[in-house]
Order: sequence, then structure tokens, then C-alpha cells
Amino acid sequence: PCARRARWQLEEAVERELEEETGLRLEPGTAPEMFCCWESTYPHLLELGDPTVQHIVAYFRCRVATAGGGPVEMQEVEVAECAWLGREDVARLCDR
Repeated sequence: PCARRARWQLEEAVERELEEETGLRLEPGTAPEMFCCWESTYPHLLELGDPTVQHIVAYFRCRVATAGGGPVEMQEVEVAECAWLGREDVARLCDR
């Protein structure tokens, strides 16, 4: 039950942040799907000392109501770049 609640909270956060930062909404009846995580620490070498900063980035697949290139209204304070990716592009990125 705890893991299920955490997943729902994460999905709700993705949906909320997608709309706040890009103006896009999820397609009704769909949920975001996490497909990849990336972690980094700083400093990145233990010889340089214990890590003091940690970043965890999660990547999600989403179906948006305006799929295919609807108007994106980026919140420039939060978003540096935004791109539409096709299935082939996502598959290529995940194979790295």
C-alpha cells in the first residue's frame, strides 16, 4: 500500500508539473510512466571528498492532450528546453 501511494503521488506531481511548466495536460484516462532515472553526486569522485549534493532525475513518458505539437507555454524560470520526441527518439535515448 505504501509503494502504491508513493507511485500515485509521483504521478500526480508529474501531471501538475507538466501543466505548470509547459501548459500541457495529460490525455484523459492516461498516467505518466517512468522509464528511466539518472543520478549524480558532487563531487563525483570520492578522492575529492564526500558527496555534498545529489541529483536524481526521473524521465517519464506521457500522452498529452495536445500530442504532436500543441502550443507549449514554457515557464522559463523552471524550463530551459522542451522537445517533442517520437517513439524512435525515445527508444534511441533509452538504449544509451
